[in-house]
Amino acid sequence: MSNRTTKSSLQLLALLLALAVPMIGCGREDETEIDTPNGEVEVETEREADGDTEVETEREDADLGDDLEDAGIAAKVKTRLASDERISAFDVDVDAREGVVTLKGAVSKEEAKSAAEELARATDGVSGVVNMITVGSGDSSAT
Repeated sequence: MSNRTTKSSLQLLALLLALAVPMIGCGREDETEIDTPNGEVEVETEREADGDTEVETEREDADLGDDLEDAGIAAKVKTRLASDERISAFDVDVDAREGVVTLKGAVSKEEAKSAAEELARATDGVSGVVNMITVGSGDSSAT
């Protein structure tokens, strides 16, 4: 499978996860497995009773090198968010697993949510983005 096909598959998965999250019932877990050139990645989505949604990705043969690479990807994304005036980087949490970046938090405008996803997708090493940012609630920078 080519990198372009893999990237498209991961983007499609991210889109499907983003669309499926509102439909997940309280306490419900969903698991999906994705074949990547580096092995199989498991994506687990869980809706908590309080309405929070958790997304976890895991690869069975992951090692310290993978963890360091993911930490570097997350740091690059966070740096890009911090340097963009459309977004308050304090409002967005960034996590990376196997090159898939998950964005969480709350912002005041749809433009900020879209900009965060755009910046994350344009970051080297990112193979997919799961955008779980909400608009309008809990944004500490809203005036």
